[in-house]
Amino acid sequence: TRYGTVTGVQTCALPIYHSLHLSVSKGFAPPTGSEVNNADGTINQNIRPETGINYELNAKGTWLNNKLSYDVSVYRFNLSDELIPQSVAQQITIFNNAGKTFRNGIELGLFWDALKNKNQFLSLVRPFTTITYSDFRFEDYKILNQQNVVVSDFSGNALTGIMPWVINAGIDIETKFGFYLYSTFFYNDQMPMNDANTDFNESYKVVNIKMGYRKNWKRLGLNIYTGADNIFNEKYSSQIALNARSFAAPGQSIPPAPYFNPSPETMWYGGISIKYFFK
Repeated sequence: TRYGTVTGVQTCALPIYHSLHLSVSKGFAPPTGSEVNNADGTINQNIRPETGINYELNAKGTWLNNKLSYDVSVYRFNLSDELIPQSVAQQITIFNNAGKTFRNGIELGLFWDALKNKNQFLSLVRPFTTITYSDFRFEDYKILNQQNVVVSDFSGNALTGIMPWVINAGIDIETKFGFYLYSTFFYNDQMPMNDANTDFNESYKVVNIKMGYRKNWKRLGLNIYTGADNIFNEKYSSQIALNARSFAAPGQSIPPAPYFNPSPETMWYGGISIKYFFK
């Protein structure tokens, strides 16, 4: 990982099919070339590297004769001098250091082979879900002017661009005759788009589906499929220009900040795949 120097690891073997893992990591990340550039092309010599320490506890295992598997992690990440993007014009982004931020999070994955028998009509029924909860906040983030006077204090605000809840769920269904159906559901919680937490990207839900027929005959493989992304035509934006600013000509009112880049509406697709196996 970007901050990946492990300074201490301890593992503990629980009863069979279960494991527990504790890790402590510390490291730093120097700014990239694009992160030290100012809007006018000069170099921002005040940018500092990010430094952080992460504490994580992870448990994983299986139940019900290996049919139900789980993977859960709880972590605390303390980060100093985090680089925060700020859009100052169209396609121009600069970065500032936040004094301190903390990241508390829980990640859970559940995968269940409800049916798995290649000799039955329904040869596979596998529901699954992954859930992420993030409590990321600025612990110390103040903007100073050239006279070192605090002009903005964002301490205590939610971290820009982070959604508290993200849920991914779905189900995979296959038959012994080769027909299959895969569906997924995505939920993204509302997200602050600026450091002041005054503007938010609304939560949205997206459903994708894919179905088809897949079969192998000795050395020949065939897969015919069709599907749709965003099948319910949700209006949303998944790519946000964080801390965007708008500008106006003299005598004109300032328009809303250009945060949003609209995401695609319903998109249908299909295809045919033919494979020949030489061995």
